[in-house]
Amino acid sequence: MMINGSRRFVLIWRPLSVQPIKSTKSQANTTQAQEAETALNTNGGFDDIPGPKGLPILGNLLNYYDKGFKFHKAFEIQENMFKTYGPIYKDKIMQFSRVNIINPADMEEIFRADGKYPDRPRVDPWIKYRQRRGYSVGLTQEYGEEWARIRKSFATKMLRPLDIQDNMENLNHVINDVMTRMTKVQDKNGEIPDMAFELFRWSTESIGTFIFDSRLGLLDDPPRDEPERFVKATQDFLHYTQELRSGPPFYKIMETPAWKGFCKASDFLIEAGKKYVEEKEKQLSERAAKEVDIPDKRDGPNVSMDSLPFGKTS
Repeated sequence: MMINGSRRFVLIWRPLSVQPIKSTKSQANTTQAQEAETALNTNGGFDDIPGPKGLPILGNLLNYYDKGFKFHKAFEIQENMFKTYGPIYKDKIMQFSRVNIINPADMEEIFRADGKYPDRPRVDPWIKYRQRRGYSVGLTQEYGEEWARIRKSFATKMLRPLDIQDNMENLNHVINDVMTRMTKVQDKNGEIPDMAFELFRWSTESIGTFIFDSRLGLLDDPPRDEPERFVKATQDFLHYTQELRSGPPFYKIMETPAWKGFCKASDFLIEAGKKYVEEKEKQLSERAAKEVDIPDKRDGPNVSMDSLPFGKTS
């Protein structure tokens, strides 16, 4: 949620309407956690929220880099911050101030306070890329009435329980393939060498199966080249997004290596997404030409490319 007229991004700081947060040692150091809870329960304001002290101009940016100036995984930094400062802490990256929360009850408060037209921080690299390619900013980056209009059109395909139920068979096939793959890649001790990567494959295949109503092939054995490139591009897209958002915005004035990597990954994902959609539309056209009954109007891609962060406007 952005405070009008400032560059300060605050999720929500509503001490009078939020239940006290019970911190545990596993969540935070006792002293800082108590400070956070006290500030919350005594009608404190933004200045009372604990958090790391930053440098002039840079703020806490360097916390996200190691001594070799290699970018850390943001969630690991945030996890350490929560352990140090408690369930609510603030930090600052360049000109942006942020409030970070971990309590699900607080998250519920935030989303309920969004109103009819949520105004959330945009992902600048996504917007710049889409504008350069001549695309609309898309559902994930729109706001106001236009966001509501686009979301309404997708809600009929993405949020109805019946549509989710219709995809259960496909998703169950994905799960079965994942379990088969897990059995094959485990080592002699029965452990998965890179569990995070295997879960990434599962989640990407599941999302792709639901969105495109077609398997991506990320679990094929032996693996095919294009699905492997899809996995790599998706990882690069997420990695460079994080790096561009958390680092100095030099990409806005020059072609930085991170920006080039981001554009390369985005271009590939757009073309791959278009291919999946076009193949499904071709299948439906062929079935219609052969007068084969199409069981339901829901048969087909669940969303257009415009709903994806890297997608082209439909």
